[in-house]
Amino acid sequence: MALQGTLLDFSLADILQLIGLQRKTGILRLSGSEDTVSIICENGRIIGAESETKRIEDRLGNVLLKTGKLTRTQLNRILILQRETGKRIGDLLLQEEVLSAEDLGRALALQVTQIIYRLFRWSRGEFHFAQTTARDNQSHHFHPIPVDSILMEGMRILDEWPLIERQVRSFQMVLQPTDPDREIFAEDARGGLVDESELDAALDSIGEPHSAEEKPEPSTSEPEWVTVSTKELLVYNLLDGQRSVQEIIDRSDLGEFETCKALFGLMETDLIEEVKAVKEGPSKSPLHREFLDRAMTAAAAFLGSALLLGGAWHHLQTFPGAALAPYGGITPSMETLRLSASQSRLARLEFAVRLFALHSLRYPETLDDLVAMGLVTPAELEDPWGRRYSYILTRRSYQIRGADGNGNHRPELILTGRIESQPNSPATLSSLR
Repeated sequence: MALQGTLLDFSLADILQLIGLQRKTGILRLSGSEDTVSIICENGRIIGAESETKRIEDRLGNVLLKTGKLTRTQLNRILILQRETGKRIGDLLLQEEVLSAEDLGRALALQVTQIIYRLFRWSRGEFHFAQTTARDNQSHHFHPIPVDSILMEGMRILDEWPLIERQVRSFQMVLQPTDPDREIFAEDARGGLVDESELDAALDSIGEPHSAEEKPEPSTSEPEWVTVSTKELLVYNLLDGQRSVQEIIDRSDLGEFETCKALFGLMETDLIEEVKAVKEGPSKSPLHREFLDRAMTAAAAFLGSALLLGGAWHHLQTFPGAALAPYGGITPSMETLRLSASQSRLARLEFAVRLFALHSLRYPETLDDLVAMGLVTPAELEDPWGRRYSYILTRRSYQIRGADGNGNHRPELILTGRIESQPNSPATLSSLR
C-alpha cells in the first residue's frame, strides 16, 4: 500500500516519524520545484538517499577530491572503470584499494544526511511512499541511520544556529587567522593536549599535511598559544585568506553545520577574522534562512514525538498495516494520521513561539508574527483539515489550540506555556563548546 499527498498536508517530519514508528521498508519519493529526491528506508531506518539534480555518486567523487581523499588522477581512473563495468563508485573505490571502507562509509553517510536535511526546507511538493524490499546498492557501506537521529540533529542545529549565524553570515565569506604566528593546540575530549602524531594524521586525512618545516621558527620571546577543539583546529588549518566558507566546508569533511560551528568558535575567540564579506561568484541564500528553514520542522517535530508515541501510537497499533493506506475516503487510520500530524504542527508552533521570544524578548501577539519572522510558513498555521489554529496570549501564559476532524477541542491538541518575566537570554559561547 502507498502513502501519497502533498507537503501542505503532511510535513516530511510527520512522514518520517510514521515510517520510523511502524518500522516500514520502502522508498519515500519527494518531488518539488528544486529537485526530486528518493529516501530509501529499511525497517524504519534510512539506508540511502538519491537526488536527481545532484546524484550522490557525482557529489561523492567531488567531495573526496576536495577533502584530499582522492587525487584527480585516481578519480578519473575510477570514472573510466565505472563506464566500462557499470559498477558503483563506492564499490570501485574499495576494489581498487583507493579508499578504506571506514572513509567510504563516513563519506556516504554524510552525503545522505546532507540531502535529507535540505528537504526540511521544502514547504511545497508532493510525496509518495511505496512499500518495497528494494535496497540501495551502497547501503551496505554504512550503518542504517535511525529517524530519531535525523530529528535530533535538526533540533541541535536549530538550538545553536541563531548564535552561529551572527558571525558566519554567508557561505561566501572569506576568513583568515588574526595572527598567523600564534601557536594553536587542540584539546582532546579528556581535556589534555592532543598528541602531535594524532594531529598530523588528522590533518593528513583532510588533505592538508602539516610538516615540521611548516612550523614557525622558535622565538626568544614568550610564545602566545591557545587551545581549541580538535574540529576547530582542523578548520583553522584550512584557512588561507582566500578560501570561502563553502570551500572550507567542502574540504573539512565535517559537514555544513559542524564546520560553521567551528568557525564561530574561532571568531568568538578572535583567532580568525573576515577578509571580505562576499567573494566573487554566484550569490547564495543567507545562512540564517537556510539552516532555520531546514531545522525548524525537524527540531519541533522531535519535540512532538512524545505526543506521537502516546495516543497516536496506540491507534497505529490498533490498525496494523493501515496507517499507510492510500488517500481516498476518511478511514480510522487516516483520521489518526491527521491527528498525529496536527500534534506535530502544534509542537512546531509552540517551539516557534519560544524561539520568537528568545530573539525578540517578547512573545508574539498573533501567530502571524511567527510567519513575519520566517519561523513558520503560512500553511503551518492551519491544521490538516484546513482550519487555522487559535492562539491566546495573556499576561501569564499563552495557549495554542487545535481541534479534531469533528471540530472538538481535544486535550492532546491544546498546548499551554507559561510566560517568563523576561525571555531567556541567548545561549552563551560556552553552551556551544
